[in-house]
Amino acid sequence: VCIGLLGVGATSLCHVVAAVKIELRPSYHGVAVWLHEHGGDALVFNSNWGAYPELRYFSSTSRIAQGHDAVFVACYDRERFKVMRSAIEGKMTLEDFRRELRYRFIVAERGTPIVEFARERGVTKPFQDEKVVLLDLGGQGG
Repeated sequence: VCIGLLGVGATSLCHVVAAVKIELRPSYHGVAVWLHEHGGDALVFNSNWGAYPELRYFSSTSRIAQGHDAVFVACYDRERFKVMRSAIEGKMTLEDFRRELRYRFIVAERGTPIVEFARERGVTKPFQDEKVVLLDLGGQGG
């Protein structure tokens, strides 16, 4: 009986491990490597704070914003948090983004409203994969 239960337990554990391995969010490895190789020390706006560890690990040269939980950003500077949230939600023009936040690059998941900046003149997508987009604002940022 114990051996049978051990077998069921091991099988369940394998299912749990497999479920954890399923990609719960896009991988930021590719965009981080691109930033490391081409981004220099440019300021990078990251629309998903949860991706910061992976971005930072693979791109140690770029200065990536939002390395802290959004709650901490909100507590530290409520107004800046509102501006950042407005940008991510697509409630800000590119001109306002450039003036208020002054970043050179934006890392975002496809479908995030901020990706719409790609339609603006002077904005390019130097890196994109099936889930993540990197926008270059044309050197207008810091």
